[in-house]
Order: sequence, then C-alpha cells, then structure tokens
Amino acid sequence: MAGLLLAALLALAAGPALALRIKCWVNDEGVRECGQAVPPEYAQGRIEILNERGVVVEVQPPAKTPEEAAREAELARKRREAEERDRLLLRAYPTERDLLIARDNRLEAIQSIIDLTHSNTRALQRQLEELEARAASYERAGKKIPDPLLDDIRRVRIQMDNNRQFIATKEKEKKAVEKQFAADLARLRELTRQRLRPRQAEKPAGDS
Repeated sequence: MAGLLLAALLALAAGPALALRIKCWVNDEGVRECGQAVPPEYAQGRIEILNERGVVVEVQPPAKTPEEAAREAELARKRREAEERDRLLLRAYPTERDLLIARDNRLEAIQSIIDLTHSNTRALQRQLEELEARAASYERAGKKIPDPLLDDIRRVRIQMDNNRQFIATKEKEKKAVEKQFAADLARLRELTRQRLRPRQAEKPAGDS
C-alpha cells in the first residue's frame, strides 16, 4: 500500500497526464507494486492501470503462453473453416428442396452403378458355370483340363470377387452420402432459422 500511495502522490504532483500512467503489477513474491513503468520482468504479466484517484480503469491481461496462442489460433482457424462451409452450403443449396434433389440424384447415381455391377456379376456367374461345365467334361473323360480354360476360370472368379468388393465399397459410399446430406440438411435448417430470427424481431407487434 505504501508503494501505491507513493506512486499516486508522485503522479498527482506530475499532473493528470502522468497520473493516468500509474500501473500496478505483482512481483515474484506475490506483492503488488505500482509505478509509472512496469519492470521488464513483469511486463508480460497482468497489469492494472489506475487513474488519479487510484481506481483501476483498465486491466491488461497477462501475455498468452505459446500453447495458449497456438490453441486460440487453432480455434480461430476452425471458426473460419466452419463459416466458409456455411457460406458454401448456402450458395450450393439456396433452399431445402435444392438439397434434397441433390441428395436423391447422388444416391440414384451410386445405385445405378451398383445395379450395373450386379448385372455384370450375374453375367460372369453364367460364364463361370459354362467354363466349369467344360472343365468337368474333361475330368469325366479322364483328360487334363487345358491351361487356357483354367486361366479363364481363374480370371472370371477374380473379376467376380472384384465386383463384390466394388459393390461393398459403393454401399459404404451410399451410407456416407446419406450421413453427410443429413448433417447438411440439419445445418441448412439451422442457418435458415438464424436468418429468419432478425426478420421476426423487426416485425411490428400485432402483424401476422
């Protein structure tokens, strides 16, 4: 307190201009000190600025640690990315109907590919059955199955396996698209409500 009173008296004697420059900080021992300039070793800590009556009129928060600064920068980056996603969402889908049409078109396109692959797989199955029947006829006759025929059987089986894996991938893609559009729809509805709230607040009482 003695330091604070002395600093206040010195500031008052120097005039109002300097009185506004009284600053207080806490030293390494936890003691509050005041003066016209903050020692460099405490400049990064919490600083209180007093007026000529010794009343705190401003508080300078302590400088952020590198970790805090990095965390705030990351949060700011995520906010900017979220705002950009919202902007793109509103531009791509001005209305809920636009979004639903886009969703249905996307799902129909994926399903068309799945159906076409199923059709191709059925044709391969028929081809495989024919090849295997030919191979069986060689075995019944006690003859060696020709290598080209065995190669054709292996090729068709591999293609069928690839088709099954491809279809499974496309089914997962369908689910991912449904999930993404559901999230986009929920966000679009929220953004629409946010845009309507100011208009509703401006509407005079009694208007319908």
